[in-house]
Amino acid sequence: MTGDADGILEWRHYVAAPGCADRLVRRFHAHTFPLFDAHGMRVLAFGRDDDGPGHLHYVLAWRDEEQMRRTWEAFVADARWTRVREVTERDGPLIASIERRVLRALDPARRLSGDD
Repeated sequence: MTGDADGILEWRHYVAAPGCADRLVRRFHAHTFPLFDAHGMRVLAFGRDDDGPGHLHYVLAWRDEEQMRRTWEAFVADARWTRVREVTERDGPLIASIERRVLRALDPARRLSGDD
């Protein structure tokens, strides 16, 4: 992606419910990411916070906000996702909180040189 008009990034931060971090990671790998793929969602990064193992982060790339909105609506409404949540959260929610930010993609070649 280059330039402001060439896309957006969505950063998401999940805090797992107490004792649920490993189960949440397993759900992402076994179910969430395959469903993201089925909906055309492109995950650029996925990781765990060094300062808190219950903190998970991932970044998605989008063409524009309309694509992001439509795709999330379709994902949330997907019966497969509803079933995954029902099964994996039978004993309670895996997620305590979610934070998200939408970032405008910039040209990575335009790095601060120290002269700026």
